[in-house]
Amino acid sequence: HVVRYLAFCFSGFFAGIAYLNVKQLGAMGEPEWRVVFYFTLFSTLGGGIWMLFHTFHAMTLHGFAILLAIGTSATLAQLAMTRAYRIGNTLVVGSLAYSTVIFASLWGVLLWQEILSLGSWLAIALILVYVGAVLVELDAAAVPAFEAAIRSVDALGLTVSLMPAGDEPEVPAGDRLRLELVGQDRPGIIRDISA
Repeated sequence: HVVRYLAFCFSGFFAGIAYLNVKQLGAMGEPEWRVVFYFTLFSTLGGGIWMLFHTFHAMTLHGFAILLAIGTSATLAQLAMTRAYRIGNTLVVGSLAYSTVIFASLWGVLLWQEILSLGSWLAIALILVYVGAVLVELDAAAVPAFEAAIRSVDALGLTVSLMPAGDEPEVPAGDRLRLELVGQDRPGIIRDISA
């Protein structure tokens, strides 16, 4: 079982790295469809190699229809997730992405009468606790009122911890300028600009 658990840990670790790379690709101007295309291509090739070592079963028309529906919805979900990582806060999107495990488990219980193991319920509880981490950005003047409001939640039996995320670097005074450069074929081809 140790190898299986290590595989799960490494899978989560590399998924995190993949999502950080998706964020960087979005920042460089790569469109979502291209990122999803290559992700799907390499996943299909990897899955195809894995299938070589297992028995292949012929697919029925009904099975093909189900597979097509799953593939279509997964592609649309991957496009949405890629866009969320590109334009959203990586930590927030990553935290909320784990809620898919909860929804998939609940759908399994509701639609297919699956019985979740104690480990599954504990994993759901862990995800709920993890997703409970929230990053809030406030002006310095609003912090005391916010802290007072949060402390009132403690009276309800919930434990809330406040931790400052750190000071942002001081932005020098002056005019702000937004500059968009487009290379010859697409946005994102220009890597560095120096002043």
